Amino acid sequence: LVALGVAAFIAAMLVVGPALADHTLRHNMLSPVHELSVAGGTCSAVMIAPEYALTAKHCLRQANEETVGLKLFYIKIDEVAYIMTKFVVAPTEDLALIKVDGAPCPCAQISAFPVVEGEWIAAVGFPYGIMKVITYGEVQGRIKDKINGWEYVLTTAPVTLGMSGGGAFSARGYLSGVYTQSDARAVVSSYAETLPGKIN
Repeated sequence: LVALGVAAFIAAMLVVGPALADHTLRHNMLSPVHELSVAGGTCSAVMIAPEYALTAKHCLRQANEETVGLKLFYIKIDEVAYIMTKFVVAPTEDLALIKVDGAPCPCAQISAFPVVEGEWIAAVGFPYGIMKVITYGEVQGRIKDKINGWEYVLTTAPVTLGMSGGGAFSARGYLSGVYTQSDARAVVSSYAETLPGKIN
């Protein structure tokens, strides 16, 4: 910071965002997010504990006892495929918890606080299953779906196909939710209350 100069450091923060100015923070957001192969398609998933990850519920539309047994759903970490063996879905949000046998950390730390309007946010995922990317934006506010009543957080961080299930991270690097659609809606939820218990 001394060598860079205070003014230059502040300018860098304004141009590239806090995560790029802190490479450790950026690494901590990137490392727990992985490509999730879903029966011929691609989504993203965020490791939150050894063998457990969060993703978007709609990524598992074709998941059932038969398809899970066929090993069509798996996370790739360092070119190793870890098979999804079980899953539970949130009843009122586009959110799912999956068990991926043998999948290791690093894992994201879940935020204890909901995001608020005007906060900086980062989106991490695998667009089109090509490579892991991180984009930046800010929280615009909360919206409620008129059809199903689900609550979302609207952000300006660019997201696209394949980033569903990827992480929405706060400026401090905590996982605030998972992205649900390519129109930049992030699911923000109280994970402990939303999901129907730990998978056995």
